[in-house]
Amino acid sequence: MDQAQIIGEVSVSSAHLGARILLRWARVENPGGTALRLSPVDVGVDVLCEGITVTGKVDLTGARIGRRLDFSRARVTNPGGVALEAKALQAAEVSICTSEPIRDIVDLSHARIGVLRDDPENWPGELRLGGCTYEALEPQLPAQQRLEWLALNRASHSPQPYEQLAGLYTTTGQPAEARRILYAAERLQHTGKALPARTWSFLQDITVGYGYRPARAVLWLFALLIIGSVTYAAVPPASLNPSGAPHFNPVIYTVDLLLPVVDLGQKHAFNPASAEQWLSYMLVAAGWVLATTIATSVARILTRR
Repeated sequence: MDQAQIIGEVSVSSAHLGARILLRWARVENPGGTALRLSPVDVGVDVLCEGITVTGKVDLTGARIGRRLDFSRARVTNPGGVALEAKALQAAEVSICTSEPIRDIVDLSHARIGVLRDDPENWPGELRLGGCTYEALEPQLPAQQRLEWLALNRASHSPQPYEQLAGLYTTTGQPAEARRILYAAERLQHTGKALPARTWSFLQDITVGYGYRPARAVLWLFALLIIGSVTYAAVPPASLNPSGAPHFNPVIYTVDLLLPVVDLGQKHAFNPASAEQWLSYMLVAAGWVLATTIATSVARILTRR
């Protein structure tokens, strides 16, 4: 059926084919309905739709393709609906490198794909990836670009597409890119929650990045240590017991305030006044917040692993 011109629906259903299905440079038109239905079919080799022009839905739900499904240089439109429905598709290779963006929905929910090829210049208007698994993505792109790709999955806030992509970066030796993806997933999971939950989420984000940005905690501690040390060096707090108090050290005193549970013998020996007293309260509270958010983030990461 290469270069065929068809008005209406092309349908192959519940078939087992050992040969290829060839629809290269064909034109199929069924506006408002299904134009091409290959659902469910079991094709032993390839389904080649290179350069095809389809007006209407392409339905590949449940199709099993032994080797390659090729929509390179294709044009598919189904205004207001799903343009390419490939839920539960199984294929060794899938190419969706269309000649122009599919403005409508591409649904790959629960598909199982070996190699998935796409074109960043022609990503669809909406992409559904819930439950979709793949062994490789081509082209290989930085995590920041693939996050834009995942953002097309607007129908769901499930972390599974993010975890799938992070797993791919991990297996290809890119742990930093994997952490970037998982961090984005955590931020997405905390949108739309009640105010108390959003507040706690915000604290976890800015302090340790949900455990994926531990350097933030170090920077916070360093900044607070400088603020406290400089302040208490300029205005040392009064001793509670002048005859038995240890020698005052502004740096150790600040560290003692910041570290929960730990007692270095300074914070209970001196009593700051006025604004310095409020600073001490803030440092104690900040220390507890940092410790709690770090512990929560570490526990979450270990649980997922």
